[in-house]
Amino acid sequence: PAPAAPPKSQPAAAPPPATAVTIAILPIEGVANENARLLASALNFHLQQFGVKTAPPSGKAQQVRGTVKITEKPGSQQRKLAFVWTVLAPDGKEIGKVEQANDVSAQLLQTAWPDIAFAVAGGAADGIVNVLEERGIIR
Repeated sequence: PAPAAPPKSQPAAAPPPATAVTIAILPIEGVANENARLLASALNFHLQQFGVKTAPPSGKAQQVRGTVKITEKPGSQQRKLAFVWTVLAPDGKEIGKVEQANDVSAQLLQTAWPDIAFAVAGGAADGIVNVLEERGIIR
């Protein structure tokens, strides 16, 4: 008989979520309500890209609390933009932190917050998932 044809290359399928972990995004502090809402929405999107479900706070889900600090840099048009994402167990005990910081022009901060929020949330989601993996919550 003729040799079998080699198997055709198949595109790799996206990996399934590692676990059915759910995270509640708590109110983000340190920025105006609209900016906090945009940041939370972007974080929600990015967490879902990692297969992490998001839900309102209930006491049954992991939680993440975000804090933003914007500091003027004397003699500069730059602002230091710092984020701390605290990952909490359902009982409220801290299980890890993700910290981000970067200098951003004051003008960009005023005109491009949706883009900044989306980029920051992508890095934050990656860090949050790493914390959950390190703690064995996601396998």
